[in-house]
Amino acid sequence: MDDTASYLSRIFHIVRRPSPRGVHSMLPLFIDMRLRKVVVFGGGQVGLRKARFFAKEADVVVVSRHFCEGFDTSEVQIVEEDALERLVEWVGWADLVIACTDDDAVNSAIVNQAVAT
Repeated sequence: MDDTASYLSRIFHIVRRPSPRGVHSMLPLFIDMRLRKVVVFGGGQVGLRKARFFAKEADVVVVSRHFCEGFDTSEVQIVEEDALERLVEWVGWADLVIACTDDDAVNSAIVNQAVAT
């Protein structure tokens, strides 16, 4: 992972944590996502929104057992499998990892793997 992708993964992880006052802090970032790879874990409405957003510039793969209506395979690649099945492989492939499944334990496993990579 290059310096930019490493920085991105650290920032994304930090932004999702509550601040000491209990308010989520937001950090405006301007990042060129062209030629970047994004993996989105979760095929629900949140995953769809994130995939569509990043598909404007990045190569996006969405991994989920189920997908809601609206996923367009001309915009993103969909992989119908359990998020943990090839977790190490997908996290290693991606420059940015997004965990948005409906299972907190799975999301935690994804975040832990992304931070460790």
